Amino acid sequence: MRFAIVFRFKRRRSDIGIDSNNLLNTNDSTGYNSMYTFSAGNTGQGGTWGAPTSIDAPRVMRINDTLGF
Repeated sequence: MRFAIVFRFKRRRSDIGIDSNNLLNTNDSTGYNSMYTFSAGNTGQGGTWGAPTSIDAPRVMRINDTLGF
């Protein structure tokens, strides 16, 4: 998502804005463990099959300014 405002000074132009990524911070899983490995150590925990291996990146905000002349 991007929010910006444009300022004009005679023949020059300034674009000041804020860019944001993952604004709602969803934490959706993007990868899962698809291999089940049986061992005596992981039976009490239910194994690792289907466990998330990666999630969406956290919130990122960037402030920018573009000057055109």
